[in-house]
Order: sequence, then C-alpha cells, then structure tokens
Amino acid sequence: MNSFNTDCNHGQGLAVIHPTLYRHMLNEGKEKLARMSETVWGIKGETDEETVTLCIDALEAFIKEIGQPTRWSEMGITDEAILRATADTCFLTPGCCKQFSRDEIFELLKESK
Repeated sequence: MNSFNTDCNHGQGLAVIHPTLYRHMLNEGKEKLARMSETVWGIKGETDEETVTLCIDALEAFIKEIGQPTRWSEMGITDEAILRATADTCFLTPGCCKQFSRDEIFELLKESK
C-alpha cells in the first residue's frame, strides 16, 4: 500500500476542489448551482449558465479573500502521484447531479494544480 501525506486539512481541500468541481457539474447541475448562486451570492445572470459561471467566480474570489488556497501548488502539492492516490482512494457514491469516476476525479484534481 502506498502512503502519502498532503498535509492538507479538510477545509483547504474543499477550497481547492469546489470551483473546479462545480465547473464540471455545470451541465448536469446548472439548476441547483444557479439556485445556490441566487441564494448565497445574490447573483443572477441572463441564463442559468451565466448565473453559475458568475457563482463559481464569486466562490473562488471569496476563497482567495479569506486566505484559503485555490490551487494544490499553494500548499506545496505538485506531485501528480499524490493526486492519483487521492482519486484512487475516493469512496464513490452517487452525487447530487453527476456521478464521477476515479479517472474523472483525478482530472479534476490535476486541473486544480
């Protein structure tokens, strides 16, 4: 068994993952994400797609504003083997909008490098 340590707490990991995750859920989850945008951020675009894009941008800006990382590299995590091991250890359950495979999760994690 491989052992890896990201030295990343739960909140930091979520801060990095969520903007990219939401971008990948845009098609399947646009109604829910648009509702989140309007409820949480008070943002409404001309279309659901625009609303969600503005929501994700607002979330990413908020994450930066409160001093949380938005990229793995900001925490010194640059080794793709660590990201692969992370993806491979995910417990896959049906999500609210889209079911991701481990390979898709790995791609999400790499996009957030």
